[in-house]
Amino acid sequence: MANTVKKKLRKSRRRVQPPSTPLDLAVDVPQDAEGERVEWERQPLIEKLVTELVEKYHAHLTRARIIVLGKPKASKTHGKVNVAKARRATPAIQALLRDASGIDVHYLIEVGMDAWDGQSARQKRAILDHELHHFTGMEVDDKGREKWGLRGHDVQEFTAVVRRHGAYHADLEVFVSAIQQLKLPGVE
Repeated sequence: MANTVKKKLRKSRRRVQPPSTPLDLAVDVPQDAEGERVEWERQPLIEKLVTELVEKYHAHLTRARIIVLGKPKASKTHGKVNVAKARRATPAIQALLRDASGIDVHYLIEVGMDAWDGQSARQKRAILDHELHHFTGMEVDDKGREKWGLRGHDVQEFTAVVRRHGAYHADLEVFVSAIQQLKLPGVE
């Protein structure tokens, strides 16, 4: 046990490598699991799809400024690939973007480009529609302040539990009923 503590102390005393570029001094540059720099880029073509979906299905977001950022690799949660992730722009991000470009941004959609490129056009629209459902639009909090809200999923459940117990609560009953009434592509 004493050897383990000594090894940890030696590791903690190791000299940290200096940043490789002057830019790295000012900004903590994200890295992937292999230590490669992660380059994020705005995705105007995907933003166009977002605009189309907002106009068609999400009228409550017509005033929202939504930016799509692509990153080289999709993230994973519990071993599953997340093609996209919806976020509310933090006050810090809002301030930075306002200073840099003069635009107010309310929401961000992060897209893992490696996973995105493997999706069909129908899947891409569904993924974006899913992410847009997380955005509630402008809300007023209990202190009368306006803010752009987020919502969670309608249903979060394991397939095995539904197979064993069926639609055992109201959220699942509504979800199952909606699926039974629809003729969904790929579902018989």
